[in-house]
Amino acid sequence: MAPTQRLSENAAIQAIWVWFRRNKDNRDIPSMEVVARVRALAPGADVERIKSGFERRLRRALLRLTRA
Repeated sequence: MAPTQRLSENAAIQAIWVWFRRNKDNRDIPSMEVVARVRALAPGADVERIKSGFERRLRRALLRLTRA
């Protein structure tokens, strides 16, 4: 994805969620880095929507693990 490409807020959160899942085992990722990465793709993205988007995705991921 080109760094100058603009995405909708939800698409940006999803893109950074995928990045986060790939990189979370290699290092600690501060929440401010997540916010900065989402905002790089969707300027002006709301912090609370980013937080709730990650919380929702985390709950779904954990649910999938418990069902497996």
